[in-house]
Amino acid sequence: MEQKTVVDTSLRELRRHGSDDFPIGIYRDDFSEFEHGQIAWHWHDEIQFDYIIKGTILVQVGTSEFVLKPGESILLIRECFTALFQ
Repeated sequence: MEQKTVVDTSLRELRRHGSDDFPIGIYRDDFSEFEHGQIAWHWHDEIQFDYIIKGTILVQVGTSEFVLKPGESILLIRECFTALFQ
């Protein structure tokens, strides 16, 4: 089943990650399962940490771009606009 990043009109992601006490969720994402092979532009109240296990991922944060390879990671503060592409 294809996954989609569901957002509101401000691009805030509607999926909640973690809880108020521990605002982080842990997921193993396979980009081939996402609509268009990407996690579309979004932001959320939680911190986002991405660690690359396999493949190469392009992470866009605002107007900046980062290419991450296996073993690399990125920590994103809350409320920043982000998109990830395979």
